[in-house]
Order: sequence, then C-alpha cells, then structure tokens
Amino acid sequence: MARRSVSSGVLLNGAHFLSGWVSGQSVVALSSGEAEYYSLCRLVAELLFVVYLYREMKREAQGLARTDSSAAKGMEAGVEVVL
Repeated sequence: MARRSVSSGVLLNGAHFLSGWVSGQSVVALSSGEAEYYSLCRLVAELLFVVYLYREMKREAQGLARTDSSAAKGMEAGVEVVL
C-alpha cells in the first residue's frame, strides 16, 4: 500500500472562485514536508496560468501563494517568484 497524499487548493479573485482542485499526488513523497512542497508547487503552477491568462486579456493581475506548512516554507526559502 503506497502512502500518497491528497492535495487540494483554490484560486480566488477577491471573493470570487476561479479554480479549485483535489487530486492524489502522482509521486510518493518521502516525508509530509515533501508532500506539502509538491502541493505548493501545484498551487504556483495554477496561479501562473491564471495570472498569464489575465495578462493575455489585457487585465492587471498579481499572484500570491500562501501555505501554512513550515516545512514547505523552509524548502522554498530563497526562491522568489515575481508575477
């Protein structure tokens, strides 16, 4: 039996729902921190898509990804994505 985490997330524009997902992870994480990091990466990918979609429509867009996982925050320390 493989121990795979389930990831979920939502994208909001103010109080408006844009996108949401729930999915099992395709890779087996070796730790809960690694699983949280994979989830954070998925969020950033979705966020990039929406920001660039808005910009393509000539609308102003900014992105902000948040997590409550201290392990995921530690793994991404020093990496900054400017949207």
